[in-house]
Amino acid sequence: MRTKAVVVVCLVASLVALPGCIDTHQDVIEEYAARYRDVRQKLAALAGELPRKGSVKDATTCPTLDPPLVLNPGDTSCNTAFLMSQHLVDPDNYPDTVIDKGCWLLEALRWTGPKNPMSEMERDYYATSEFKTQLDKALTYRYAVVVRTVKIDWPTYEKFQESLDVDPLATAGVEAESRPKGYALFEVFVFDIEKGELLGSNRLQAITPDELEETRQTFTYENRQAFNDHAGNLLMMDIDTQLSPMLRELTGGEVVLKPLVQ
Repeated sequence: MRTKAVVVVCLVASLVALPGCIDTHQDVIEEYAARYRDVRQKLAALAGELPRKGSVKDATTCPTLDPPLVLNPGDTSCNTAFLMSQHLVDPDNYPDTVIDKGCWLLEALRWTGPKNPMSEMERDYYATSEFKTQLDKALTYRYAVVVRTVKIDWPTYEKFQESLDVDPLATAGVEAESRPKGYALFEVFVFDIEKGELLGSNRLQAITPDELEETRQTFTYENRQAFNDHAGNLLMMDIDTQLSPMLRELTGGEVVLKPLVQ
């Protein structure tokens, strides 16, 4: 009878964890915290390996990687984290400009860090096997793809209007980033987390298409925010179009990334 009673209590714990039956999220977090503090230190060291902002002009291809790089966030085959440069020194940071491709390592660092986004109630819930599996898997990541924002100028309705008021001859030969529309410049780095080495780098530029002006004419000033959202999405789609092929060429690895704009 005593055995049956314990079973019943543990079944109840499947909804709200009770002591002695199953680990809570908080129990698991405490178990992994020290290992993830070590990861934070490794990432902070990588930040010191970044070259001067804006200095990347040409591609530096990675040497042959062993094991090969696999960047497929959310898949068990993945061995690479995808981070913004701010995350190297502060994984709890939420940058204004984020190329979010999903990253188990970043999630795990936040769960086990000082600013855990879980509520007190969530921490007391029982931890599923998947939770521990994800924490274990993220600890095995060998590489990190790090994106640094150099410059971003979001396209707006007003900027397209300004571009119509500019003498086209006066802007002939002007660099793309000086055009009064939408422009983004990022630097992309590949690191070996374990060795603390910078393996490769390149720059990524995106610009809103000129054809967007025809679209702008279908919007009124009153609904300009809808145009701004549409134009911003096109800029992000240009980033998407370039990013995966760039990383495959840079690393020789398998790269499968979710689109920025669904």
